Amino acid sequence: MGVDNVLFSPTGHRLIVVGSNEGSVYVYKTVNDDIGDKIAEIEQRTRTFNGSLKIAISSDSEILVIGANNGDIKVIDLITGLEKFQFFHSGGVRSLALSANGQWLVTGSRFNIDSPATVRIWETKTGRLLLEFEGSASEIVFGLDDKLLVTFDWGQNVNVQSWQLEDLIVETCTRIPRNFTTDEWKEYFGDKPYHRTCSNLSQPAK
Repeated sequence: MGVDNVLFSPTGHRLIVVGSNEGSVYVYKTVNDDIGDKIAEIEQRTRTFNGSLKIAISSDSEILVIGANNGDIKVIDLITGLEKFQFFHSGGVRSLALSANGQWLVTGSRFNIDSPATVRIWETKTGRLLLEFEGSASEIVFGLDDKLLVTFDWGQNVNVQSWQLEDLIVETCTRIPRNFTTDEWKEYFGDKPYHRTCSNLSQPAK
C-alpha cells in the first residue's frame, strides 16, 4: 500500500492513513489495549488523474469527511468506523473543511465543461445542502466563529464573506434603501405571505 497522507484525530484516539493509489482510507485505534486495531477501511474511488483525496476531521474526533475528485463525499463515524452517509458535489471535490463546531461542511468543486466551479455548504449530521454559490476555491476554511467563510483560488485571490442567512440579511439591509414592494415580492416568492425582510426599512406601497 502506497501512503499519500497520515494524520491523527485531534484527540489522538484515531490514526487515519490515506492510500496513494488505490483510493482507500484506513482508520486505526491508537489508545488502550486496542492500539493498532483497524476499525475501518473506506474505499473512495477517484479519477486516475490527480487522484488525491481531501480529508477533514471534526475537532471532537467523532467525524471524518473524505472527498474525492470524482465528486463523491463520505462522512464516517470515527467512533464506530461506519459510514454515516454519502453525497455528491458535481465537478469533483477540490477542497473541503469542517466548521469548528462540526455542524457544517464546506466543499469546493473543480471547473469543468459541464459545470462551473462552485462552493457548497452542507449540514454534517444529515448531508442536507444548505447553500451553493459559484466560485473557485483551491483552499477553503471557516472563520473561528464559523460565521465567515474564507476561500482562496489559483489566482491567489482571497475572498472573505458571510454565509449564514441571518448574517446575510443584516449585511444586505445595510446596503439597500427599502424593502421589496408587494409586486416584487410576488415576482420572486410567489404566494408566500409578504413580510418585511429588513425591519428597519419602510415597506413601499407597490
